[in-house]
Amino acid sequence: MKFLLALFGCTGGAGATRAAQLPVTFTPTVVVSAEAPIFLGFEGGPFAPIEQRRLAAWRIDGAQAMAMGPEGPGWYQAAAQVGGEVWAVAATLLPSGSGATYRLVVGGAAGWEDRGPIPASSIGHVATDGRGGGWVVGVGQLFRTRDGGASWVGVTGAPAPGNVAETLGMPGPDELIVGGGALLRTEDGGATWRALLAQPVLATDGTWVVSGTAERLVVSRRSGDNLTQTAEIEGGWQPDAVFGAGEVVRIRATKSGSVFVLESTDGGRIFAPVRARGLSDPHWVGLGTAVWSIDVERVVRKR
Repeated sequence: MKFLLALFGCTGGAGATRAAQLPVTFTPTVVVSAEAPIFLGFEGGPFAPIEQRRLAAWRIDGAQAMAMGPEGPGWYQAAAQVGGEVWAVAATLLPSGSGATYRLVVGGAAGWEDRGPIPASSIGHVATDGRGGGWVVGVGQLFRTRDGGASWVGVTGAPAPGNVAETLGMPGPDELIVGGGALLRTEDGGATWRALLAQPVLATDGTWVVSGTAERLVVSRRSGDNLTQTAEIEGGWQPDAVFGAGEVVRIRATKSGSVFVLESTDGGRIFAPVRARGLSDPHWVGLGTAVWSIDVERVVRKR
């Protein structure tokens, strides 16, 4: 059975409330969304030369915006959050002016700590289980750590791993779900892999999977090696992230240059679009139990 998204009430951010104001020179690159979200990026403005970028991260607590994390040159490339712990990948331009080095920065209630270098290039995504285990994916590379980033091991043998456009979901300590050219699963830390879906996967959080094409998205829920389709969404959407908790499922997607959150409150069966106004970069929207966004005026909103 098909469950199609109907575009009756694209309300354009209805229900969003202003939460905070960040400096206009701050440029976000990733948002990790929780009750107290963190906006990560760089200081220097979007048109500043790369060599002038400075690490910047802001935590929103109520109406207060608090600067967090280490200082120094660079920008945040990717981040993931489990509970109160954030794993962020900080990038620094190489002296040659081409390429970057990467290191892991971990933040939590006890503060922020620079865990040292990550031996990967062009990192696109990071995943963590919140207990010291984690993965990063780059171009042609997949690395994992079991000791909180103190050491990293390259994983080989996965079917076509390491495309920078791939997305990661980490349901358990040795389990990883990779979405990209297919949906892949390992339960033994990358020693063996199984292909759960032999078609392009546009977004996954490890449980929810968005596949198909922009003309027809297929939304499925994963349990073990099995996928159960819950909806089909038509309309030319380009998704890049999905989040699910209980009956709520949210998909971040762009369409005709605008950013939307496709939202379901019935376990992924029917989705309604809400436009995030005042921005055109989907990475300025964070999905979680709430939806947090930041616009071009650097106004933070919660919905």
